[in-house]
Amino acid sequence: MAHYKAEQDDWLIIYLKYLLFVFNFFFWVGGAAVLAVGVWTLVEKSGYLSVLASSTFAASAYILIFAGALVMVTGFLGFSAIVREDRSCLSTILSC
Repeated sequence: MAHYKAEQDDWLIIYLKYLLFVFNFFFWVGGAAVLAVGVWTLVEKSGYLSVLASSTFAASAYILIFAGALVMVTGFLGFSAIVREDRSCLSTILSC
């Protein structure tokens, strides 16, 4: 009976590992999308200057770029923590 319990726990750990991997992938893709929108906004700002003030527009573009880069770095650190199965890194990533 104890052997069956160990196999069941192993299956559950593997399932949770892949679930966390998929979650981090979507997190990383979301960060890449925010970063891309920020860069696109900064590059194409000439068409939007009539809608927003230039300082507000530029600040919002830089905030998007910073937030996207931060989310991408966090997602990458999550990937590396999952692959290495480092519990301290995983607990740090999950507490954010």
